[in-house]
Amino acid sequence: MKKALVLVRNPTDRKLLSAALADFGLETCFTHALNAEIPSELAVVLVEEALAELWKHELLSLKQRATAELRFLPVLVIVPQGRPVEKWLSLGFDDIVTIPISRKLLETQVTSWTELSEETAGRFRELVETAQVGFYRTTPEGKILYANPALVKLLGYESLAELAQRDLSREGFAPESPRTRFQEAVEKEGVVTNYEAVWLTRDGQKVFVVESARAVRDKSGKVLYYEGTVQDITPLRRYQEKLAKIGDFGRKLVLARTTEEVAQAVVNAARDILGLQDCGIFVIEGEQVTLLAHSLGTPPGPSSLPLHSERGVVPYVARTGRALYLPDVRNDPRFIPGALPSQSELCLPLKIGERVIGVLNLQSPELAAFGAEETRLAEALADVAAIALENARLFEEITKAKENLAREAAERKKLLEQVVAAFSAAMGLKDPFTAKHQERVARLACAIAEELGLPPEQVEGLRVAALLHDVGKVLAVPNEILSKPGKLSDHEMALIRTHPDVGYELLCNVEFPWPVAEIVRQHHERLDGSGYPRGLKGEEILLEARILAVADVVEAISSFRPYRPALGLDKAFEEIQNAEKYDQNAASACRAVFARGFTFG
Repeated sequence: MKKALVLVRNPTDRKLLSAALADFGLETCFTHALNAEIPSELAVVLVEEALAELWKHELLSLKQRATAELRFLPVLVIVPQGRPVEKWLSLGFDDIVTIPISRKLLETQVTSWTELSEETAGRFRELVETAQVGFYRTTPEGKILYANPALVKLLGYESLAELAQRDLSREGFAPESPRTRFQEAVEKEGVVTNYEAVWLTRDGQKVFVVESARAVRDKSGKVLYYEGTVQDITPLRRYQEKLAKIGDFGRKLVLARTTEEVAQAVVNAARDILGLQDCGIFVIEGEQVTLLAHSLGTPPGPSSLPLHSERGVVPYVARTGRALYLPDVRNDPRFIPGALPSQSELCLPLKIGERVIGVLNLQSPELAAFGAEETRLAEALADVAAIALENARLFEEITKAKENLAREAAERKKLLEQVVAAFSAAMGLKDPFTAKHQERVARLACAIAEELGLPPEQVEGLRVAALLHDVGKVLAVPNEILSKPGKLSDHEMALIRTHPDVGYELLCNVEFPWPVAEIVRQHHERLDGSGYPRGLKGEEILLEARILAVADVVEAISSFRPYRPALGLDKAFEEIQNAEKYDQNAASACRAVFARGFTFG
């Protein structure tokens, strides 16, 4: 039977309250040590004003301890009519019972609060027990008081009872992430959010987690226990590690001088980084799509297919320029079986701008083998492969041209050096995300320029500048700064701010028919002079640079980054509404092209 704790000094009042509460289905008790363990059957506390004043800290502590046990314990203060009540509600007490007491009103109040107590406790416990994130309570000494099923499963245990045998003071944390470091942080601040740690599972495997936790203390300030939530970020960390490996791999491809060398390196990377055994690189040669390299050496399927063949996933992607994912190849007539069993296939176009030069084809013996993260990693590898293949192809052409035009070396050499310098600056192999960012910015910048009615020749100059606008960042700024989450230091920000000038120096000697180098130099200038590197204002900034600034900001804010999720177009549009910084004609044109269905693709 549920109980009500009644803290009233007058015996007659206690008797009347006890009779009324009995009619409501509650057994009355009149004494309880407020710092003792809370009986599970206690449903409500009624306390007269004088005792509430005397024991307010103990009563509020009682409520807090009930909350720590995933319960809600309402405390109602009995106050004579006409006395102020705001004080008690502001302190954290739940309701006021006015003297003289109305039996009907008392029944309504007590019944409502006890029903709410039962409902809230049940829902809260159910929420914690069924949550996908982990929830825990542990003592400072390392004893596990509680862990929900999600956390028990994450750490590889069968039950809470089994997990509770673990002594956190001696085990459970990786050497590089000791529990003492967590304790120092949470006890110093009282609460920690987004605290990254490395835990160990039952079999000793590392689990990367993010914690939000607090220290729960008694009235003397002593820490009773820690409680918090835990989110497993191991897949994200593994994804970031693979993405970093693809970036490192891309930088090494700068040395590749033939398309065959590039293709073989890419299929090897698909095997070593992505863990895929069946990977092929195909290139478009006239009306044929030809295999350039395969991870298995001998290809399990055809090595050449007609570009316009109705069968074959590879010709379809090469012809349309659109990626194709078959989670179950048996359901698509375009799939051509090979010598190896395959149940899912992911085929990605290799593109330079809008031009398709080949495809990266990945197959797996498992159904639905390519999820969102696997696809993003494969796309990053495809971007690296496309740029490296085009670089190698151009290098081969340049080498051949140099051999054939040796007698005209003086004039031709200058042209070849310009082509090599401009192309090398555009590669972006240091950071695949930067290369993709430049392509997406170029598409948006051209759409804005066309919306503003700029002539095709000026739009083309803007397109070239947009494709090269971050070349200085790629070469001048270390990758760890480019991908660093959180606020940059003054030194790091100063290094970032050099990239427009670095880009200008790289491009100023290339004889473009447009002011490409100057547009690149100005793309971080702002109308009010707050930009960099020269603090230009208003009309001092080229129109193309003002358009590029809007496109650059919108793409950066709205798109996914390895260190943070996409913030969305609404956030981007909010930023470019700042008329002091951004050209509002360009900002309006940007919103207009999105309203008509523009996408980054």
